[in-house]
Amino acid sequence: MKKCPSNWDNSKRKLGQNLSGSQKKRNRKHSSIRARVEHVFRVIKQQFVFTRTRYRGLMKNAVQMNMLMGLANLYLLRRNCWLLEGEFAQNTPDSGR
Repeated sequence: MKKCPSNWDNSKRKLGQNLSGSQKKRNRKHSSIRARVEHVFRVIKQQFVFTRTRYRGLMKNAVQMNMLMGLANLYLLRRNCWLLEGEFAQNTPDSGR
């Protein structure tokens, strides 16, 4: 059986024990990052219907995934972009017409 490195933090709760404060803090930090990343993958799989990878070459797969990740980020930010666009239109000199 391998021994864990000394700086490795086991954040799993042991049966009958509660997590310490540092373990809860670490789990909260990891879960917030995981949630942001999983939202992007949900958009790629559900909105863009990309559920399988065809192995056409590593470069083509990398380019396609980078494009899908960028589009998913734009999709998730679409409301913020519209708000900024409306705010910009209100502050232009020609907006009174």
